[in-house]
Amino acid sequence: MQTPGRARIKMLMLLSERGLPAGLGEISGALGIELLISADMADAQDKFLAAQPGILLLPALFAGQPTLPLIQTCLKQAPECQAIMLVERDQMNEAAEAMRAGILDCLFLPFSAERLAKTLAGALKRLGVKVSAASLERACSTTAPPATSEGAGRKQSGSAPAVPGQGDCIEGSSPATLRLKAEIEAAARTRLPLVLQGEAGSGKSHCAALIHAESDHADAPFHRLDCAALSPETLPAGLGDPGERATYFLDELTDLSPRLQARLLRLVSDEGLPRARLIAAISQDPLEAIASGALRRDLYFRLCMSQIRVPPLRARGADILLIAREKLRRFSLLEGARLEDFSPAAEKLLLACPWPGNIRQLQNVCRNLVLSHGPGGARVVEAHMLPEEVTNTAASQAPTGEGFPIHLFRGQSLAEIERRVIEAVIAEHGGSLTRAARVLEVAPSTLYRKRAQWAKDDSQKG
Repeated sequence: MQTPGRARIKMLMLLSERGLPAGLGEISGALGIELLISADMADAQDKFLAAQPGILLLPALFAGQPTLPLIQTCLKQAPECQAIMLVERDQMNEAAEAMRAGILDCLFLPFSAERLAKTLAGALKRLGVKVSAASLERACSTTAPPATSEGAGRKQSGSAPAVPGQGDCIEGSSPATLRLKAEIEAAARTRLPLVLQGEAGSGKSHCAALIHAESDHADAPFHRLDCAALSPETLPAGLGDPGERATYFLDELTDLSPRLQARLLRLVSDEGLPRARLIAAISQDPLEAIASGALRRDLYFRLCMSQIRVPPLRARGADILLIAREKLRRFSLLEGARLEDFSPAAEKLLLACPWPGNIRQLQNVCRNLVLSHGPGGARVVEAHMLPEEVTNTAASQAPTGEGFPIHLFRGQSLAEIERRVIEAVIAEHGGSLTRAARVLEVAPSTLYRKRAQWAKDDSQKG
């Protein structure tokens, strides 16, 4: 690794079929970075060993293969190297994995020249190279158009404008997805602490990474902290540093020990952290977590200066099919398979499935479809190819038509049927009236009132 300050920092760029990002040469020159180009991964590794660049700039996928193993190999040889990944709109999983592996940042296509310049300036700063204000201004002011993603300008009928860095969590145009997109855009404009609430697998970590990537401090590090694995010894020292500029993502806040919750409360003021940002994720209902003692009330309300509810996959309507097709095509590309679409019958089953595991479950289903049926040369997923976890639960959810268990409600009044349905939904959500009310789209007070009336009726009957 070259010594910062004694020579120009070198940056190794792995050239994909899209060519160089627009303005890269001018921006690199303005920041004093020497640009090296490689056309394949083997050559990139050889050049890395020979030139010892301080910065790596690679696409998430190269010729259909993930570049993360190459990045990890390079970072193992030179831990001080700063790696930056170029990410397409459908590569949020690769971005999240790369962030967890310790890369500096992800640049989501399309990105502006200013965004690229600030990211490279951040890499130089971490290498100990001071970038003058004049150099940064000159780099940011390049007139090159934004780097684009294939199809980034295309828009489906009725969809909202594309959000830079669009991933699975905001893929589609259902009302739930459009609301989430707007909330993510708004959250990226502030540094206030934020709570992301949603079911496991619904995309909370993707939303957090996206908010960071689109914020004005996207060139700063993004730290994902697994709360269940944190201890006083592993809590990042920079968390309490008033000069630290970063985003800290606390994954599953209720898994944080009481001792660490108390310590975190002392670090976070009423305005959050001085320069860093805290984003916390929680799968439980926060008020129920507080009532059970799993979460400190004062910590929750200090972190919840703003809140985003990440919708479950089942609430996103036809977006399920859009996400499924993208997953299917991506895994097919990685495995050299031809599967790329679903038959109408298979689509009906996908839409009827409640997806308790959300996007994560859908991803696993698509991966297994490619591994099981891709080698045979199939192009379309038929209904019989879908796993039982989809076909069985989808059939049980059918509201009308063949297969609906109407016999369960025969001889009952409408009031009795309503009670059975409400009680079943409450039981399905672990006894949580708050979550059940959200699913049934009524106020929690309505369920509390009905339950009180049922209890009264039962006592009178007894």
